[in-house]
Amino acid sequence: MSQYAVSARDASTPARRGRSPALSSLPIVIAISVLALGLRLAAVRFVGPDPGITTWSESGTVAGNLIDGKGFTFDFYGLRPDRPLRSFVPPLYVALIYACLRWAAQPALALALVQAVLSTLICGAIYGIALSLSGKKMVATLAALASACYPVLILQVITPQSMILHAALLLWAVAVTLLLPEWPHPGWTALAGILWGLIALGRPTLLGFMPLVVWWLWLNRSTWRQWLQTSVLLAIVVILVVLPWTARNYRIHGQLVLISTNGGVTFWNGNNPFTTGSGHFLYTEKLDQFVGRPHDPTLPAIIQLAPYPMTPEIQARVATVAEVTLDRQLYQAGLDFIRQHPRDWLALVRQKLVSFWWFRPGLGSAYEASWTRYYKLMYAPLLVLFAAGLVMSLRHSRRYGLLYLLFAYHTVTNVAYNVVTRYRWEIEPLFLIFVALSVSAAADRLFSGRRHA
Repeated sequence: MSQYAVSARDASTPARRGRSPALSSLPIVIAISVLALGLRLAAVRFVGPDPGITTWSESGTVAGNLIDGKGFTFDFYGLRPDRPLRSFVPPLYVALIYACLRWAAQPALALALVQAVLSTLICGAIYGIALSLSGKKMVATLAALASACYPVLILQVITPQSMILHAALLLWAVAVTLLLPEWPHPGWTALAGILWGLIALGRPTLLGFMPLVVWWLWLNRSTWRQWLQTSVLLAIVVILVVLPWTARNYRIHGQLVLISTNGGVTFWNGNNPFTTGSGHFLYTEKLDQFVGRPHDPTLPAIIQLAPYPMTPEIQARVATVAEVTLDRQLYQAGLDFIRQHPRDWLALVRQKLVSFWWFRPGLGSAYEASWTRYYKLMYAPLLVLFAAGLVMSLRHSRRYGLLYLLFAYHTVTNVAYNVVTRYRWEIEPLFLIFVALSVSAAADRLFSGRRHA
């Protein structure tokens, strides 16, 4: 039995929680969820869903192609009209948009309403995670209430982007996983595996997080046998969820493609001589130097381009090369840049690290600037309170370890590929738990001081 399993029974750590605390919390969760849903429906009603459901993202384009009878295809930003890519994007968000296009009279409204419900469910996940980790209803209530009122989680429901769907699945996967050391029931383990498998079909990089989940389960095990059974079942269920899509890809390409072929272009976008490190954004002067043409000083310093510039060798064959080969060539192009320009790459890594945890160059150019400015003002104090709560949580680092690992993994994968703020938004609701820890501790000290005055 691990040291943590023994110490969990000490009075210095929160007591193990049975079903009664969860049931007693139900009215709180329902009240917060009602508030959250009302705010999100108000955004749908008074701001309105974005009508560009098939044009906003690659997933929307693929969903539109499915509706039009073109199959699960993407023309690679117009570069492959006669030989479209067939596994470019992960299938999860495509399936949601397709369902809205196929069966809803007003697809954009239907998507916004589904995302409003998913965003509301995030509040329940945050409450459960906070209660499981802190053992304090006050912390859980504050965190869930903050997530109900969090502008990002409200305004993103009207945008046809995958952020809300991914965040909901990821946070519920974390919430259920946190139960497994105490309740290693096969049903909970299978549910966790289903959730992790589904989020992998939207964010394939999270497959790489599964070994860290298994490691966290080891650190918080009660017995070696229980850990092994839980870990094996979790892995089997994740594989079973992902396997049908992998088999579909193998049938099409004759090669192993776990989920999607957009990893190479994403890696190249974030690792080249002219990138800002963020999505399709680039420095115009550096791009002109790369292609060997005079720079036009009237151009903006940073622009967003799609299709994104590639090396001349790849560009010359982009329309005809096999899809898997194109993916590998773009990975190789990014690796060549790292190998040939290590100092430039290290500077880019530093910039991407700042962009992930702070603000990336060009933030607001792809979103509504009127609320992005307010987001910047809100995020700065949130980050300070988050950091304070993170330090406080270190006293119980094994319990909070799953969140630490998730933050670290998201940081590493985003910096390795490219940084887009909405990818951070998928884990940003978890910051509110640490903010709640800070606020709760400050309130305890304030009221304790008043009692002793």
